[in-house]
Amino acid sequence: MLLPKGGVTWKSAKSRLPPTRAIWRFLTQTKVLLTIAITGIVVLLYRGVSGSAGDLQRFYCFGPAKPPMQMSISEQAQWAGHQQTPVIFNHHAPIEINSSTIKHVDLNGIDSTTKAVANDERVLILTPLRNAAPSIEQHFDLLSQLTYPHNLIDLAFLVGDSTDDTMANLAMELERVQSRTDKIPFNSAMIVEKDFGVTMGQSVEERHGFKAQGPRRKAMGRARNYLLSAALKPEHSWVYWRDVDIKDSPSKIIEDFVAHDRDVLVPNVWFHRYEDGRDIEGRFDYNSWQETEPSRKLAATLERDVIL
Repeated sequence: MLLPKGGVTWKSAKSRLPPTRAIWRFLTQTKVLLTIAITGIVVLLYRGVSGSAGDLQRFYCFGPAKPPMQMSISEQAQWAGHQQTPVIFNHHAPIEINSSTIKHVDLNGIDSTTKAVANDERVLILTPLRNAAPSIEQHFDLLSQLTYPHNLIDLAFLVGDSTDDTMANLAMELERVQSRTDKIPFNSAMIVEKDFGVTMGQSVEERHGFKAQGPRRKAMGRARNYLLSAALKPEHSWVYWRDVDIKDSPSKIIEDFVAHDRDVLVPNVWFHRYEDGRDIEGRFDYNSWQETEPSRKLAATLERDVIL
């Protein structure tokens, strides 16, 4: 092919191209459009058939044209050896619950062990109060001396049927202790108020007389049930019931309780008082005991509502 003197330029190349109108007329002819359409359809059909064939190759039948029950042992072995059953692993996505009315509590991580401090086990101290204003200040003085970490201790009080300043004194002592900036403040404190209609006095005769025991113990049981149900949380490992009128107790009493590793433990309460110039002391609290055969026989002879 001979090239122009000055080489190939756009102007010289353009002069050799057919006119635009002629090209457009050629492309719009029926035969040309039909040829393009047929070619496109053939290409699409080929791609679809080749893809389907590849997919179908994964699922095919192999073996003699007879039911499995009529195959010989060799035919069954040959047939089973060529099976290719597809396996789909469907790993379930987690279920997400967004309802604010549904609460999940997992108690598997909560335990009560002899290594309570090392495991950060929470302790709930419960104290029912009735006309206890004179004893509250000393009660908090003793609580402040506890050596168990106070950030692991929650306090809860039930005030009921009081006619003195029990509520006011309790609130002021809690404010005093919880406002400190050292390690004395406790993790939390709760006050539950509930009256049960108890009107008996607080003297020794009225509290510990035989006739007063039934009604008094029933009221105490109700108060303790209310307090426990209101204050106990899933994160608590231990519950320590402590009376408000205790005059003295070891500062390591919680650690002593934990070391025994028992589900239920009752400390020995020792009383001490002066009477007619004499020093009287001895065991005080007989509210807990271990059942024996004589005690069971005695209980069988009493009415159901009798409280020992």
